[in-house]
Amino acid sequence: MPEDPAGQGAVTGTPPAGSDLVTQALLMVVSFALAVGLLYMVVVLVRGGGGSTFYNFLAALSVLGAGMGFWVGYIATYPLVTRLTQSLGGAGTTILFIASLLSPGSSAEPISLGVSVVTGFASALPRIAEAGTAGVMVFASLFVFEATRRGYIDNLAIVAAPALMTAAALLLGNAFAELYGQPTSIDQPSTPL
Repeated sequence: MPEDPAGQGAVTGTPPAGSDLVTQALLMVVSFALAVGLLYMVVVLVRGGGGSTFYNFLAALSVLGAGMGFWVGYIATYPLVTRLTQSLGGAGTTILFIASLLSPGSSAEPISLGVSVVTGFASALPRIAEAGTAGVMVFASLFVFEATRRGYIDNLAIVAAPALMTAAALLLGNAFAELYGQPTSIDQPSTPL
C-alpha cells in the first residue's frame, strides 16, 4: 500500500511551482536583495547600530530570523509556510501601521503608511507570487530598519523588522525547496544499472 507523500517536505502537496525562467530569475534577485540587506544590517550593527539596545537587539533578531526562516521554509510544508507568513506578515504590518500613526508630521509617515498597506496585502496573499511577496517584505523590513534608525518614524516600528524579514526568508526558503528540492519516497522503484 503506497504511503501518502503529503507532509514530507515543501515540494510535495504543493500547487505548481513557478518553474519558468522568469520566476527563477525573480527568486534569485529577491534572494540577492535579502542577502545584501542582511549584510547592510550587520555592518550597521557592527558600527554601533541605532544607538539603543532595544533597536540593536531587534535588528540582530531580524538577521537571525532571516537565517532561521530560510531553513524552516526550506524544510516545512507548503501550508505551514503560508500560515506562518500570513501571521508574521500581518503582525509586522500592524506594528508598522501603528508606528506610522504615532509619527504624525514625520516626512516618512505617508511612505510608511503606504508600505504598511502594500505589505499587508502581500502578507494576506503570499502564494500569488512567492518571490514578489518576499521582495515586498524585504523592502518593508529594510525601510523600517533605516527609517527607525534615522528617526523618521516612531522607534516602535523596529519591532516589525524581525517579523517581516523572517516571513520573507520563509517564503524564499520554501520557493527554493519547490524549485530545487528532490522529494524522496520509499515506494519509488529503483532503476537497474
